Amino acid sequence: MTRLPTLQPTTYTEAIDALLRECGLVATDASSGAGIAWIEAKQDDQTVGVVALQRAGSAALLRSLGVVPKRRHCGIGASLVAAAERAARHEGLESLYLLTEGAHAYFTALGYQHAEREEVPAAIHRLPQFAGLCPASALCMTKRLR
Repeated sequence: MTRLPTLQPTTYTEAIDALLRECGLVATDASSGAGIAWIEAKQDDQTVGVVALQRAGSAALLRSLGVVPKRRHCGIGASLVAAAERAARHEGLESLYLLTEGAHAYFTALGYQHAEREEVPAAIHRLPQFAGLCPASALCMTKRLR
């Protein structure tokens, strides 16, 4: 039986940068800080997964969810999303938004719903991921936290 990794708040590191690149995720704004709160999954001193929340008003962008390929389908991604949702609730946030190109079914299974980009709060629209780093073809999804 494989034990689950430890989830912990962290700062942006070279290991996270490498993981995001391995997963093919856009990370050009990640090292800037820009109000991004990172949660890292570590096992045997190795980063095996990561997710981030970027707060914008009473909502946040759930972003940069990545798990090393050999550890996918083991529950790490879902654990990271759940940890990010708990952190967002603890901060009093009302909802989360995300952009995805290929994980629509995955996030639907986690309770996220399709959202029209026009309905997204302006503060989220202004974030670099939303404003242009992610392609316009990326599907927007949301989850109410309260």
